[in-house]
Amino acid sequence: MLRHGFCIAICLLSVFVCGSSSATGTAPFEVIYRTPDGDDQRAVLDALNDARVIDIAQKRFAERVDLSDPIRIVFGTRPLRRGGPHYDPERRTIQLPYDFWVYVWDEINHAEPDLSVEEIDILATDVVIHTLYHEIAHALIDVLDLPITGQEETVADEFATLMIIADFDDGLDIVRTAAEFFELEGSYVRRVTDADLFREHALDDQRFFHVICLLHGHDAQSVDDILAGLDVTSSRLALCSEDYRRRVAAWDVLLNLHRE
Repeated sequence: MLRHGFCIAICLLSVFVCGSSSATGTAPFEVIYRTPDGDDQRAVLDALNDARVIDIAQKRFAERVDLSDPIRIVFGTRPLRRGGPHYDPERRTIQLPYDFWVYVWDEINHAEPDLSVEEIDILATDVVIHTLYHEIAHALIDVLDLPITGQEETVADEFATLMIIADFDDGLDIVRTAAEFFELEGSYVRRVTDADLFREHALDDQRFFHVICLLHGHDAQSVDDILAGLDVTSSRLALCSEDYRRRVAAWDVLLNLHRE
């Protein structure tokens, strides 16, 4: 199934704030790490310390957009049952509970019990990276008042996929892991109700197919093994390739509107 990495100098104070200067003099993100509560949450910081996602995001988004005030990203101790990862437009803050990583870790471990702890750490971090970029999409849509014409949650998945592919050397692996996690979550659904269809998010299976389609559009070989087991026509895959090019061009135009 699933795979990678996060790196930040972590300081276990009650609050650690991470920021760096950008080309415009203002870092696009102010990053806050709440003190972890217990060994599981401390393990999250150990896993995040294996990749450079915040450093990469600071640099790449400083190149893409000019923000007069940074968007805050808080890695916190809020229990997952009180709210998962989300963007709060009133506070211009992305909330990412440590427990989300723990939840993802446990789900992958249950689905793939033969994987090592290190392998699951990598896969869980991949999912967190995609989730973070998904929430960054919501933040930029709000702060920059970006015009979108589709369901915002689907647009955010698209943004996360395209940006991670562009930003990370192992971006294809990260995005593929996120797609496979959507598939895993979708496998628990036994019956789709009207309420499910009316949710803000597409169904997890739909999110899986959407991301896989974009991956195919970028590099067909990267998901050949997955597509071999799916009933998808060659004409539909051709549309994935066309759609990928359109989405990349569209985001380039949108972000260029807010670049100095």
